[in-house]
Amino acid sequence: MAVSKTFFLQPEEEKKPFSRKSFADNPNHGWVEMELERSNPARPGDLKEAFNVSLISPDIVNF
Repeated sequence: MAVSKTFFLQPEEEKKPFSRKSFADNPNHGWVEMELERSNPARPGDLKEAFNVSLISPDIVNF
């Protein structure tokens, strides 16, 4: 919990290198800035930040 709190309290410039756009192999992985996403397309962006976590490389997992 402390790592998450520390990350989100940083200035936006410190978080940008971890944005979803910086992970070309997986566009759903990484930091999502405030007002980027919206649950209703007719409304302004959501007042939230997020850090989506997913596998960077599916080759890492052996089934």
